[in-house]
Formats: sequence, structure tokens, C-alpha cells
Amino acid sequence: MTQSLSARGIVKHYDGVVALSDAALEAHAGEVLALIGANGSGKSTMSKVINGVVVLDGGQLLLDDRPVEIKSPRAARDLGIATVFQELSLVPQLTVAENIWLTREPLNRFGMVDRKAVQARTGDLLALFKGTFKTDLTPDTLV
Repeated sequence: MTQSLSARGIVKHYDGVVALSDAALEAHAGEVLALIGANGSGKSTMSKVINGVVVLDGGQLLLDDRPVEIKSPRAARDLGIATVFQELSLVPQLTVAENIWLTREPLNRFGMVDRKAVQARTGDLLALFKGTFKTDLTPDTLV
């Protein structure tokens, strides 16, 4: 099934300041979408609405033309919605593998982080690139 995400008539205010007014966006599965605009034009706010970081004040989000409520980042992820930000922040105290899976860690049947799965999945991911990579290093050792 091809998925599409639509944001229609989106409204968001912060303390009386209009951040978004009748904003719209359309994205389809497999599509790379860039939000480009001047400072203060609402790019970050739209991203936060779609990713459940902030709740919209008006308008509608639709997934495959069905209304959805995205009230948390986890709800967005569960719907398959993710964002890659321009500024990538790493946690220097965490390993490469831990940084890659941060907030999306595979869990074992007890709800705990499955460290073996983290290492295995990271290895699979890095195998897509040519070269040898160590997943247990911290970011500061890579520079």
C-alpha cells in the first residue's frame, strides 16, 4: 500500500504569535521532502506538528486520506513518520550504535534495550557502506 501524509489548514500559535496559518504539506511514501524557507516561516513548527512534538491548534493531519491525531513523537514513529534534521546532534558519551538507535532501540521481551540486537542491526546497517566500522566507539574518537 502506498502511504501518503497530508497536512491541511494547519494552524499553530505560541503565546498569541501565529506560527502557522492555513499551512499545507503533502508527502508520499519513498519521497524525500525538504522544507525550505526564511527564518520564522514555520518550517520547524510544521515539522514539530507532523512529528508530534507540538499539538496543532487547527487543521487536520491525514494518513492515506484518513484523519490521524499525532500527539507524541512515539505516535508519529508508530505511523512511520520520521524527520532527518539539518543539524545532526550526537551524544558524545554514547557509542556509534547507541547514537544511531537513540529513541528507537530494539527491546527484548522484558521491555529492556536488547544490546545484542543493537549491535547486530548496527552491523547490518554499516555493512551497506564499504569499509570496516566499529560500533562501540564514541563519536569523539571518529574525528
